[in-house]
Amino acid sequence: MGLSSYYIASSFNEIAVKLADAATWYTAVPILIFGHGLNIGLAGGVAEFFSAWMQGLVGAGACRALSEGEGKGLVFMIIAMGIVETVGLFGFVFLLLVLP
Repeated sequence: MGLSSYYIASSFNEIAVKLADAATWYTAVPILIFGHGLNIGLAGGVAEFFSAWMQGLVGAGACRALSEGEGKGLVFMIIAMGIVETVGLFGFVFLLLVLP
């Protein structure tokens, strides 16, 4: 993720510099914002992906435990799902705060 983010940022920076040399600097600003927005979106997507993956694992384990354990421990299973969802939301909110 970090290496691909570096290459995305450097390629958009190079495009913006070439565009700023050919024209004025304010024509390069949308290119820079788009490149950085793409990096932030990539990082947010990875955070949400792993959160959803863990939610699936926890949910599958909770379904199996409910079927084998006579319905005991439902509150703990809901809490575990909430913790995993909170991780995904924190990743989303922190990257939303980074937006230019």
